[in-house]
Amino acid sequence: ITLIDPPTLDGKKFKEWQNTIEYMPASNYDINGKYFIISEFLNVVDPSKTYDGLSVENPDVETNSDGRIAYEYFQDGKRLSRMPENVGTYVLKVYIETTDDYYGIEADFPFEIYKRKADIYINDKTSVYGEELDTLTFDTDGFVNRISANLYKEEGTTVGSYAITTDYVDSNYDITYHDGVYTIEKAYLKYQINDKESIYKEEIKELDYNLIEGKIYNSDNIGLELFKEEGLDAGSYKITGSINNDNYIAEFIDGTYTIHRAEAIITAEDYSSIYNGNEHVIDYSLNHEETEIIFDCNTFIDAGEYVVTFIAEETKNYNRCELSVKVEIDKAETIIEAENYESDYNKEKHYVSAFINHDEEVINYSENGQPLNGQHKIGNSVAIYKDGVKNGPELVYND
Repeated sequence: ITLIDPPTLDGKKFKEWQNTIEYMPASNYDINGKYFIISEFLNVVDPSKTYDGLSVENPDVETNSDGRIAYEYFQDGKRLSRMPENVGTYVLKVYIETTDDYYGIEADFPFEIYKRKADIYINDKTSVYGEELDTLTFDTDGFVNRISANLYKEEGTTVGSYAITTDYVDSNYDITYHDGVYTIEKAYLKYQINDKESIYKEEIKELDYNLIEGKIYNSDNIGLELFKEEGLDAGSYKITGSINNDNYIAEFIDGTYTIHRAEAIITAEDYSSIYNGNEHVIDYSLNHEETEIIFDCNTFIDAGEYVVTFIAEETKNYNRCELSVKVEIDKAETIIEAENYESDYNKEKHYVSAFINHDEEVINYSENGQPLNGQHKIGNSVAIYKDGVKNGPELVYND
């Protein structure tokens, strides 16, 4: 039997050497009263793992030695006082003591604790402009313990979308961040536009409104404007509104602007005159030019009492108007002219001539044509009105 001294080798080289020989436990050989001692072989289960929040456990060891096993952990050449827990690169040093049958061995086994994959999901949030901002929240996946993280909303309080982020870090995790979005929506306003009315050609009245729902924040100028539909003629026009502020959305209940027809005014006065044989015409006027005045008759000659009705029909911008005036043409005075007459008796009848100031009737004489000497009264008269005189008094005498 050739005795070969076993070399002192690390675990891997020892196993290579071990495979080159056949051996039995030293206790089976007795040569000159001495035992053949063979070095240990050592296999260690790799303690590498993904971070799980727990300390590394001493790994299982496979060895042919019955010696005691001891473990030590190192990082960056420094012995650790406790078993590794956090992510990093470590060295596990395993010691097996020398026994009667086996040499002791010391071996280093590098291993790692790898970062754990995790996700932070920041929840989207929504609020309305002017209202208090909502509390920021998040959810996680992959963390072994509950975490506390600071969340930050991008600066800004006006309407828009803002990123929500976190600065949370943990060296034990490979973290994927899923940022949230904070949306500030427009504040809602609702207005009732008040109805207005005026008369055609009057000044258009100032438009106004009432806020019936919602609130204006921070004394904002919302740039509200009201608009009347184009047009100044009588009729109905829509009143609408708009705002100019990106932080608000407004709904308007439209109003109505009504322009009423104006009153048409016919100007004419009662008329009176005395018959003179000419035409009598009533002067009149209308306060607008959208139509003309109509009437049955406005020309009078003969004495009498008349009524003239002037009418202005309704137009786009003026109401209908009607006005009646009285016309009185009094009879003219009938004048008979005759001169006293003197003559010598001559056996003839003597006549007095008389003249009337109109030709509507002839003169009737009484006692005209006297043949005798003396004084005589000659009566001159015209018939009363009902007997044919149109425009003179009822009866006129001129003795």
